[in-house]
Amino acid sequence: MRKSYSTQLQLDCIAISDVQLNLNCRDEIIPILRGLQEVYKQPKLRQEILQLIASDVNANSRDDVGREGFDYWQILVMTIVRHGCNLNYDKLQDLCEQHRSLRHLLGIGDWDDKTSFHWRRIHDNITLVKPATIEIISHLIVACGHKLVPLAVEKMRADSFVVETNIHYPTESNLMADGLRKVIPVMQGLAHSLGLSGWQQSDYLLSQINSLNRTINRIASRKGKNNKKKLKKEYKKLLRIAKNVVQRIDEQAVFIIGKTMAGDPARLAYASVLLYVRRLRRVMSTAHRRIILGETVPNSEKIFSIYEPHTQLYRRGKAGQDVQFGRLLLVYEDAAGFIFLTVFFSRGPFEYHQVIIAITAINKNQPCWASSFDGSRCSRSQCRTRTKSSPAKSLAGSHAIVVARPRFSFGRKPGGTTKDCGSCLSPQARQEAGRYSRGNGR
Repeated sequence: MRKSYSTQLQLDCIAISDVQLNLNCRDEIIPILRGLQEVYKQPKLRQEILQLIASDVNANSRDDVGREGFDYWQILVMTIVRHGCNLNYDKLQDLCEQHRSLRHLLGIGDWDDKTSFHWRRIHDNITLVKPATIEIISHLIVACGHKLVPLAVEKMRADSFVVETNIHYPTESNLMADGLRKVIPVMQGLAHSLGLSGWQQSDYLLSQINSLNRTINRIASRKGKNNKKKLKKEYKKLLRIAKNVVQRIDEQAVFIIGKTMAGDPARLAYASVLLYVRRLRRVMSTAHRRIILGETVPNSEKIFSIYEPHTQLYRRGKAGQDVQFGRLLLVYEDAAGFIFLTVFFSRGPFEYHQVIIAITAINKNQPCWASSFDGSRCSRSQCRTRTKSSPAKSLAGSHAIVVARPRFSFGRKPGGTTKDCGSCLSPQARQEAGRYSRGNGR
């Protein structure tokens, strides 16, 4: 049983709209709580957001029967605080139990010691909210902020950073060991339940794989004349084991499919095995080409994690983080500080036309006259094309490119004096820019 929020005031808890926050405090949770307080003060916006939360939380259940659960408002507050402060569930549990202002914003009084904020309960409620719903809520809040600062969207800046994935340092031996440690226990379980043969020595095989992986890592960390030969010898042993395991899995496919029905747990387990085998084959190919044949394999053909194959390698030259593993995220922020658009780039090199598409999407809702980007968006950082007399050229609607070092922006104000730098655009980007410009009628 759930409700939107509690309308009954308590003696030990003041109204949410009257909660006093220390605005001089520089902790990141204070502006988040202040923003949530402002949302609560606007009934129309609050109701619209809580309806979105309710549609996710009660997608397959009723809200008028059963034991009492968290209010939709409490789920919203915990979700926003967790994502805004980048907290794990244990830290969020401690804040919900000890942070007085947060508890008052949740509608929990000082005398209330019965409401449970166990991390498992928080997890089970927050994970019901879909990422798409969080994005819609973000757009609603930003639209409300633009009513207070209507000119903020006319200027924006964008910066990119790498959202790092939770992986260990990827080497071919580590990745092959990860894949084999994943598929062998599953196949061992299928052999026990379906009567498969050939997996009786799975434990010994795993210990052999771990031993080879440790040996390879130890040899790779040393320097010596014969290290390459030793490394190649150990990699051949590991590749031979991986090849035999993959071949055995392929040979037993017909037997497993014939013994199981669609939707059976055994069939689903074998489907997951095939998924990891596909990634394992890719790592094996890379290891054979790079270690055995001595080829140089480009990063676009490599896989950096068996469990998170979307991971990409980025060499950005930042101090202390020369190499980063993850995905590149471009964040757009307006003049008032609202983050109103994020773009996840595809795995591979940066595509300039993705920025133009994002700018065009922004212009459909609000006119944006000036857009500044960091230097990584330009292929020629030494290029400067700022003039005082030539008219601005149209790019992606109302935008033109201005390149500077180390930053560049593209955009123009009415009567502006910037022009675009054609050398910084690929032919595909220029073609798409012209198409969007003609489509917008500008």
